[in-house]
Amino acid sequence: MNIQLTRAYGDDQHTMGMLYIGQKPVCVTIERPWKDNEPFISCIPPGIYPVRPYSSAKYPDTYEICDVPGRDKILFHVANFVSDLQGCVGPGTSIGSMVDDGNLVPSVKSSGLAMKVFKKKMERLFEAHSEQYIYVNGPNNES
Repeated sequence: MNIQLTRAYGDDQHTMGMLYIGQKPVCVTIERPWKDNEPFISCIPPGIYPVRPYSSAKYPDTYEICDVPGRDKILFHVANFVSDLQGCVGPGTSIGSMVDDGNLVPSVKSSGLAMKVFKKKMERLFEAHSEQYIYVNGPNNES
């Protein structure tokens, strides 16, 4: 079974997408905009990457997109806004707009809930197969 991140929309402020496991949508996603794969300010380039379990004090029991050229620690974690991210992927239940630092900005909603659903589905994947890969594609960078 494969994991796919399909980016549906991106501009100079953010990138929105949909995460699938197999053919089934799991959650919407928010990422930083494409800024030439610059660490901490850009989403990652399209490609096929290994995904591995990851855990730290700040981000316990999550997953990391590995082997991205020039990058490391590309994690899935709770994030409603681009300002919550430094190159990682934030899951959500829907795309909308919310107030962040006094400004109405694009966001994903219920990121904590979406993260719980994502983790359960990923746990099942890793029970079945020890190696998992994510296919990343989408707008505003080479596909």
